[in-house]
Amino acid sequence: MTALSAPSAGTGDGPVIRATHTVCPVCVRPLDGTVCEVDGDVRLRRTCPEHGQTDFTLSHNAALYRDLERFFFAVLGKDEAPKGRITNYWVLSTPRCQMNCAFCQTEVESPVFEPMSLEDLRTVLDRYGEDKLTLSGGEATLHPHAEDFFKEAHARGLSTQLATNGVMFARREYCEKMAAAHLTEARVSIESFRPNPKLGAYHDAFYARKIEALENLEKTGITTILSPTIFRGVNEDLLVEALEFAKDRPFIKELSVNGFSWVGEGRQMDAAMMIMPDQMMDVLHRRYGSGDRSEWFELQKMLLAALQLMGVRLCLYTQIMIFVRERDRLAPITDYLDMKRLARALRVWERFANRPYPIRAAAFLAACAFAARPRSIRLLLPMLRLAAATFFAIKIDRYPSALLPVVLNTNCSTLTMDDTVSLQCMSGLVFVRGGELHEGASTDFLLRKERESRANAGA
Repeated sequence: MTALSAPSAGTGDGPVIRATHTVCPVCVRPLDGTVCEVDGDVRLRRTCPEHGQTDFTLSHNAALYRDLERFFFAVLGKDEAPKGRITNYWVLSTPRCQMNCAFCQTEVESPVFEPMSLEDLRTVLDRYGEDKLTLSGGEATLHPHAEDFFKEAHARGLSTQLATNGVMFARREYCEKMAAAHLTEARVSIESFRPNPKLGAYHDAFYARKIEALENLEKTGITTILSPTIFRGVNEDLLVEALEFAKDRPFIKELSVNGFSWVGEGRQMDAAMMIMPDQMMDVLHRRYGSGDRSEWFELQKMLLAALQLMGVRLCLYTQIMIFVRERDRLAPITDYLDMKRLARALRVWERFANRPYPIRAAAFLAACAFAARPRSIRLLLPMLRLAAATFFAIKIDRYPSALLPVVLNTNCSTLTMDDTVSLQCMSGLVFVRGGELHEGASTDFLLRKERESRANAGA
């Protein structure tokens, strides 16, 4: 067993849930692997002839996660070709960044993509404008034509977003300039809201400026997506802290949470700190859950089915909770539904999962109606607005402020590589390399980068 196991494998091996194709986290050679039960956990397991067996924990809720896998692959048919549309392209505009965090997969000290010119950005708008475009990097605010990108996208009526560390937005004049350029959504990364000794080397030294940035974004009226980075055993409390920060700030319309990226320089960090969405959901349930943990798994099934009906891809490594902003607290949407009735209704809906679309959709709506409670009426209009903002294009600035969706992700890495899951990724990448514009899936981009990094190290 290698030291990468997180945690190390026990002796209570249970059944294999499914077979898959993966890679060795150390040498990145392709390997066959399994998703299996071990001591009540679900783990991705593979054995490299050179580096031995490696386990990586996906969930601590074996029976519940196994049923979610069944629903994802067998009921929704996700073991086949990708289903649904790519809803977002990350535009890697520049490798520059002020922060150069060790856990960032861009690796600004040795990037594997090149800065985009203004013409490159215009080509991106031409080719990929039917989908949402997230200007990213590196740090996209350091690109000399970031403002031009959003102005031209607005003139064309395109859906865009800015992924940023938030540092530039600490300057009010910059915030106003980007608002004038028709920036409508800013995704701000954050690792802490205050000094946190537990973070050690991973402490966000810019956190104070990010708080100023959030204040400026609120005053300027730019919809904000708060994007915390979570390290297992280090700062899981940031999940709750970020939610409580957003609770009374309706300009924050989504939390998009990531586990840190165990790639490149990040491989020097302890792999055990990489956290999976189901483990983050455990943290949220301990704080906000009023019912059994199984209820939140039933909600995942409901949301997966809803997104498939809306033609949206979503990989199994993403989980979603929707919170309702009440007067003095955040309440999970499960509090507004009869979750036992929903579980029964979804079991019935499975019989219609492969029927023609109108029948499948009607059966799903009937299942949702069956799970409704009297207090569900309050959510009817906000949920319809949320669905509309997702169905046509994911426009987070149009999300209703009564709801606060939390999207839990894991950054792709060799630890989690599962080609069956990665087929369903809802995001693509656009980048320049060798002077030419390329499109790719995040896992393919990552694996090529990791293999090149190892080859260069060996040279």
